[in-house]
Amino acid sequence: MEQPPLVGELLAGLIIGPSMLALVLPNPDLQVLSNLAVFFLMFLAGLQMDAREIRRAGKSALVISIIAFFIPLMSGMFTSLLFGLTTIQSLFMGLLLSITAVPVSAMVLMQFGILNSRLGNTVITAAVVSTSDNYNSHITYCTRHRAPLSNRYLLLWVSRLQGDDRPAEL
Repeated sequence: MEQPPLVGELLAGLIIGPSMLALVLPNPDLQVLSNLAVFFLMFLAGLQMDAREIRRAGKSALVISIIAFFIPLMSGMFTSLLFGLTTIQSLFMGLLLSITAVPVSAMVLMQFGILNSRLGNTVITAAVVSTSDNYNSHITYCTRHRAPLSNRYLLLWVSRLQGDDRPAEL
């Protein structure tokens, strides 16, 4: 089929997961393993990168990350506003679209053998900066609205955006 390994891994998860064969179901133990796997993937990517190349990629990576963050953010916001969402809901949709999948980028670059190249370092540096921008935006929102910084709060916020007005325990 000549597809990248990432495609096969996603298909395998889809087939053995709850949506098809249900041989593997989500549970806390699997969550711990998946977090550990992402940690080691990023650790391996870090081992293969060269700090001098990251510094050289700094300016171009910064420009790329700003563009990669703000174009999806603004596009998502304006499109959501056109569909009738409130400003805060539209901001949230824009933030969702501007998230960069650093582990996936690192994995693809490793598979092609270009992670330690100037291009690979620029892409990863830009992705890390863009992801930091996204987290900082979420932290700023939570700080201004005196909301706790947790995934649980984020899930409650999403449910409220979808019209679920039940009182929620934070």
